[in-house]
Amino acid sequence: MSGRILAAEDKHPLAYAELDVWQTNWRGYYENQDEGQVEYNLRGRMLTDEHGKFEFQTVVPGAYEVTRGGPVGDFLKALGRHAWRPAHIHFKVTCKGYAPLTTMLFRPDDS
Repeated sequence: MSGRILAAEDKHPLAYAELDVWQTNWRGYYENQDEGQVEYNLRGRMLTDEHGKFEFQTVVPGAYEVTRGGPVGDFLKALGRHAWRPAHIHFKVTCKGYAPLTTMLFRPDDS
């Protein structure tokens, strides 16, 4: 995976922004949910280069089912929605002088 972090207002590259990334394995489990994964598996932090670019290698994440109990389960039932989350990778970007941004990148072939 590779990309570039740009400022929202004028699209200039954010040099040396910190990118915090986490995701599930191919079966849809985060490392803290799966005893078979080592600690901090599929989690990492890196800095963009002077042009705001980053690159890393990973596995294709898997979809997973949100717990059906508690307030989230009640909310999904009220909406008449299924409890499956499509495969995605989480990103948190921080850079001095900017508000942090936490977002997700979804696979186009999973819904």
